Amino acid sequence: MDLTVAETFFRISTAGSEAPLYSKAAMELLDRNQMADLLTIYGAEEKATGPELAASFFGISIYGLVAVKHMVLSQYNRVLDLSLHHLTVQYEKTPDGRVQFVFKLGEVRWAELPAVGREEAIIEEWQKFFKEDINPIIEAAAVAAGVKPDLIWNQYGSTGAFTMEYADSMFEGQVLQRYRDDFMTLCSLHGSVFNRRKNPFQHTPRYGNNPYTPGQKIMIRSAWCMYDKREGRSKCLYCPVMAGLEKG
Repeated sequence: MDLTVAETFFRISTAGSEAPLYSKAAMELLDRNQMADLLTIYGAEEKATGPELAASFFGISIYGLVAVKHMVLSQYNRVLDLSLHHLTVQYEKTPDGRVQFVFKLGEVRWAELPAVGREEAIIEEWQKFFKEDINPIIEAAAVAAGVKPDLIWNQYGSTGAFTMEYADSMFEGQVLQRYRDDFMTLCSLHGSVFNRRKNPFQHTPRYGNNPYTPGQKIMIRSAWCMYDKREGRSKCLYCPVMAGLEKG
């Protein structure tokens, strides 16, 4: 499997960070104190003015695990093992001064999807993945930061929609069709799979005018990402608060 996209866009790889500022087994972060320590020191690196930014950015990084699992399901008909037992959470500073989360895989492990009952197998895998891995780590981050899980989950609508738009330039033919179909399967799951009333991936994208390119539109985020919750920063162009779609 070619996992270049996983490493380049979602910072998920067996190599991990070359120079991590932090490294901890993902399972340990289910402990409230361990998670609080991570969010506190990450927030300090980003000069955050409150705990919301670290929780939000960690949550967006967790979305990468979902995106990469989806990609491998569609591209290779395989279930990639991205369970917490198999991951180390790191963060690093980029050359331009940004601080980003990284997920280091113990090794690349997968199972083949069945030729018969493929959709049912995918549904079963998503149910297991969210129940055992994604939901617990999101809820741990929310509790440690003293925020509602909504702060994280509500961002997944536009992030998923943006990833789907990007897929049009990344895949073609049968792979692209499977990618679209598999995303619809994800969107069909009941909200209870995510410990939510509503499936967070069910989202109708909203667009605003692109101030840099007249005549073009930009996708508005489905929720406030807290980008401005640090010293010297303001809300970004994609913010629903700036677009008047959400209260600040």
